[in-house]
Amino acid sequence: MPSADGKWLYYTRQGSLWRVPAEGGQETKLLDDLRAGYATLAGDSVFYLRREGERSSVLEYHPSTGQSQVIYRSPFAFEPTYPVASIGVSLATREVFVGHRVRLESDLVVVDNFR
Repeated sequence: MPSADGKWLYYTRQGSLWRVPAEGGQETKLLDDLRAGYATLAGDSVFYLRREGERSSVLEYHPSTGQSQVIYRSPFAFEPTYPVASIGVSLATREVFVGHRVRLESDLVVVDNFR
């Protein structure tokens, strides 16, 4: 995933989120315990899913500070539609979209006003 400013490429490898300068150089591990398709970029942030027992959370990670914050706690555990991208963010409307399996088909969960 390219960053909004085009300076970085973000990717998952071996259960972690990494980034590397778009022009090449040293790669850096940013987050552990992250599966492919469980993260997306929006603006200057990485939004990702994290399972916490019987519940899931959506977190916002700020690469500039190395800090994450929970922006939404679900009352149930998300079962993302792995390996396709299971999360999307609209900064304009402040909504998070999560592809979630409930039955044999897929549902879409919308999180409004997460700030």
